[in-house]
Amino acid sequence: MIKNINEITVDSYDKVRYLLSSELRLKTLRVLLESDMTLEGINEYIDKQDTNLLRTLKELQDINLVSLEDKVYSLTSAGYLVARNVMSVLDNWQTISKYSRCINYHSFKKFPLEFSRYMFMLDESERIESPSSDIYKTRRLYWEQLKESTDLKIILPIYSKQYLKYIFD
Repeated sequence: MIKNINEITVDSYDKVRYLLSSELRLKTLRVLLESDMTLEGINEYIDKQDTNLLRTLKELQDINLVSLEDKVYSLTSAGYLVARNVMSVLDNWQTISKYSRCINYHSFKKFPLEFSRYMFMLDESERIESPSSDIYKTRRLYWEQLKESTDLKIILPIYSKQYLKYIFD
């Protein structure tokens, strides 16, 4: 395990580059992250020639990310950790692309670390703009959505004290 920045080597980057350079490797990891599967089961999701998929699975076995037992492929412990983290990076990258305008105008440095790990959850959110003629539009929509909610995961905006009263009401 890397304990400080000086321990990161070219080999560390090469391993990451190796995974990210193949759509088939990434898809295979994503599928196996959901469930252990046979070759046929994996191929239902990926739809590639068996020879390509078998070669990819063998490559992932060789680097100890995937194991095979009784014709069932599964992620090793290392494979699970790598797959979860790589998928989080990819999901967050998509979110960054989707919300680039918002992200370019706001600093996320002061957001809690926990939020940044689950930034992909923003994909289910919507951005609301208020024209100067209707400055209360966001608060009105916020209140309407809160009234209908049973579970809340809220990242409060700047100057959020004005929104707290809707939550506590």
